[in-house]
Amino acid sequence: MKRSRAAALLCSCVLVAACDAASFTPEPDAFGDALGHADDAPEVVVLPGRARAAGVDVAEARRVERLLAEETARAAALPPVATACEDGWRLLASGEHLALASSREVWASADGGRTFQRVMAARASLDEVTLTSTGTVVARVDGRHRAVLADGEVVAIGAAPRAATGRGAKLQAAGDWLAWTRADASAVWASRDFGATWTRRALPDIGSVGASVSLGEDGALDVISGYEASCGGGAQWWYRLRLEDGERQDLRWPLDTPWWRTTARGVAVAGCIVEDGAGAHVAPCVVSAGGAVARLDAPELTEDDVDAVEVRPALGAAVAGRLVFEWAGGSAEAVAYLPEGGQLVGRGADGRLLASDGVALLALDGGAWREVARLPEGCPAAQVQVAMAGQGGVVAVAGAQAFRWDGERWERTLPR
Repeated sequence: MKRSRAAALLCSCVLVAACDAASFTPEPDAFGDALGHADDAPEVVVLPGRARAAGVDVAEARRVERLLAEETARAAALPPVATACEDGWRLLASGEHLALASSREVWASADGGRTFQRVMAARASLDEVTLTSTGTVVARVDGRHRAVLADGEVVAIGAAPRAATGRGAKLQAAGDWLAWTRADASAVWASRDFGATWTRRALPDIGSVGASVSLGEDGALDVISGYEASCGGGAQWWYRLRLEDGERQDLRWPLDTPWWRTTARGVAVAGCIVEDGAGAHVAPCVVSAGGAVARLDAPELTEDDVDAVEVRPALGAAVAGRLVFEWAGGSAEAVAYLPEGGQLVGRGADGRLLASDGVALLALDGGAWREVARLPEGCPAAQVQVAMAGQGGVVAVAGAQAFRWDGERWERTLPR
């Protein structure tokens, strides 16, 4: 919710008793509604290796397998789509696993970008491409989802129920889990076997302002929700819901804030109300599951910077506008500005933060960015993507070409 909080301070901090909703206590839902009816689960078609376990007709599964193979072969024979800078690959990274996605095909790497294999191709448009840390690639093909596991097995996932996938619904993939969250965040459909079986679970305590939901690799959802009183007060709460058995763990939420969202397991970002000599303003804060709050505050941050803050828990870093913070627990320190148009890439093998401005790979050294290597040429800076590729490796993508930095030079890894 994007609005000034100054007036609301009077109500939430001084006149809380006058707010009708101030005494609101969310009532937990029973988990009796955790399992949905069979006809409420996403339609699914799996290939023969999983057909019997899923109760799917094996002959039908083989037919789908043949159709997928024929479609992939026909698509592979077509000219590449990603040939120009403006229509190049989209780079996805998760540990040692990488994926390069165009509008019609996906190439994946399980060795940090040293080699790539085409894992998905379609004559129809590919979108909603997701890469998990286990190397599974999930994409939507002509309205249906398809997963390619790291071992090459393909799982074709049919259309999910309208209640799950209507406007605003969200598909997340993490580890070996898939989860569809309804647009109103009242329920989630989860699969641990990429479509062989599905379970519906209700999400309890969803307040009047909706919810932010993040799926963890262990199959648990971090959920933050809340309500807003008419006078400007309100409250939020944070819990973790294990999809496997519906067990809930309440997490400490120490703030009353105008906006919030989950970012990763045990980490959220929210707006903190700060009062100083100039009055009240909102600064972004990183909130840890234990309740520690690290304020990312700097006078030069605009309201847009605050709302778009990016938190990178694996790096212990966050970016608000162009300002990079390092944070741990309840403390945060601004360490540098990203170059104009730059992106935070990760940490190198020596622990230094790495960034890219589309022209060079940069390392943070004594509060200043210093050039490590020039990036591959051939595309405008804004269209060059850079990502970490596990164990300090770096991969760059320019148009339809992928390169890996070996510490001394860029080696082209796609196309060979």
